[in-house]
Amino acid sequence: MKNTSIILVHTGNEFPDYLNDCVFQLKKYVTDIHLIISEKLATLVHDKGINISFAEDYETVAYKNFKVLHNDQNYRDDFWTRTSSRFFLIECYARRNNIKSFFHIETDVLLYSNLTSEKNILDKSNYEMSLIMDSDVRCVPSLMWFKDCGLLSSLCSHLQSNNRNDDMFNLASFYRKNTSRILNLPISPKNDNNSSLLKYNNMSEEFGSIFDGAAIGQFLGGIYSDPKIIGFVNKECSTDYSKFKFKWINKEPFILFKNKLVKINNLHIHSKQLKKFI
Repeated sequence: MKNTSIILVHTGNEFPDYLNDCVFQLKKYVTDIHLIISEKLATLVHDKGINISFAEDYETVAYKNFKVLHNDQNYRDDFWTRTSSRFFLIECYARRNNIKSFFHIETDVLLYSNLTSEKNILDKSNYEMSLIMDSDVRCVPSLMWFKDCGLLSSLCSHLQSNNRNDDMFNLASFYRKNTSRILNLPISPKNDNNSSLLKYNNMSEEFGSIFDGAAIGQFLGGIYSDPKIIGFVNKECSTDYSKFKFKWINKEPFILFKNKLVKINNLHIHSKQLKKFI
């Protein structure tokens, strides 16, 4: 079986030190790691043994012209524009380098799985993309999967046409338009929603695992504005993780459900204190 491919993106003028922690953890599970990063920041990446490419080499016209219109450019180095425009870079990079069936994770995410069994299930499915819906109206793109660049190109067009909204809102609306082509990844071993659209334990038994959009990482590790708040419950998320018990086995997180341990593939460390969870 081919190794899982992971694509990371970081652009802008400021380098987040936790990106090095993300890569350090990734290398425990996968070897095919791709980082697209602003050229002036590339020297700050500790591990030069991964595939490092300059974002400037993959800037399309659409990327250069894209702005989230409600965006405060001074907020966290033009954060809201960059979180959406990354998909233009990913699409161009994957297409040019003929990368297929790959995962994208955000740089404040820690991976605890090689994702080979999940990838195998996704490859055999009719889905072209998967993402994490943590409510009926919001996608938290801490981890995503793409079969190829086909639907990713359509996503980029969707972002261009809806550039008054942030990435989480636009990804959710794109999902609702393409439910037959996009899988919402499981975020809980049980379904906490009566919605006819979403099942939050969707395929959790097939995968034998679940994924974290943000709320598990927030509950276990606090939030960006106050990392000392342990046990934070994200009210926007459909699942209240304070109702579950968690266990660490061999430095990997599990959630307890019906006296069974279910693997958590990733944690979105919203507090940015990744070292605590490596």
